[in-house]
Amino acid sequence: STAQGEAQLEAEFKEINKYWETVEIPILDIPEAKTDETILIGSTTEILDNIADVQCTLYKMLQVPYVKGIKDSIISLSSTLERDASILEEWQIFQKNWLILHPIFSFGSIKSVLPQCVNRFGVVKRRWASLVRHAASNMTLFHACSFPALLEMIRENNISLDSILASLYKYLDSKREIVPRFYFLSNNELIT
Repeated sequence: STAQGEAQLEAEFKEINKYWETVEIPILDIPEAKTDETILIGSTTEILDNIADVQCTLYKMLQVPYVKGIKDSIISLSSTLERDASILEEWQIFQKNWLILHPIFSFGSIKSVLPQCVNRFGVVKRRWASLVRHAASNMTLFHACSFPALLEMIRENNISLDSILASLYKYLDSKREIVPRFYFLSNNELIT
């Protein structure tokens, strides 16, 4: 009957929603993974795979004739998970570049060499610090990703970090012209 079908579908949806309310973003298992300045996430492959799987389930639920009562809730959860998956993907990109640049810009010597990059990095660092403060107390996926305009902020940070890296690599190339031995070293070796 219709009432039984609706009840069963609603129960299944509530179970899915309850599960996702408890999912936590994995943190790297190293002491410096969670500090006042940063949160380093671990592999997100499992979460992203689970999101893809549940998206299929939610899509199938939307095709069931009994969906009317919870259709908006299903669509809302689906769009939230889609946004959160995008955030996690961008966070991984950000984290890779952050791990390269943060140590470099933590020392004062770079200020005289690349002052405009120092300023851009400062903006990125302030934005990042606001997210870290938000997420530090509760690393559930829904809480951490609920930060206002987070996806846009991380994308902007990624664009800034890419630009800073390009400037840094250009600077390193200029040093290679002065000291030809540096041509035998990769950018990462020169930086560290």
